[in-house]
Amino acid sequence: MRYCYIWWKGWSISDVMFVTKRNMANVVASVSKQLDYVNEALAGTKRHLTLKLENLDWKVEEHKETTKLIANNVNEVKSNLSQIGFDVASIHQMQTGLEGKVELLESK
Repeated sequence: MRYCYIWWKGWSISDVMFVTKRNMANVVASVSKQLDYVNEALAGTKRHLTLKLENLDWKVEEHKETTKLIANNVNEVKSNLSQIGFDVASIHQMQTGLEGKVELLESK
């Protein structure tokens, strides 16, 4: 009669089995093993991500140094360009002065 009731409900015998110490120990061992695998996977992922972050930190530092060098080079080029501007202005003044002297000599 019990079997018919179990069959009628759509259950199986394993659905209504009582927990024994041995079955519980097997389940605990199985879950512990799965948790160990998860722990190992998490540790591996942590190592991998740590290496990636260290590599990224190194690249960021390298990028900062490169940016500083570029900024220094830009400032140096600006300084050189302003000096060239002063040189061109002084050459223009010299040319204007020479033109005035040439005109003065031509008029005499």
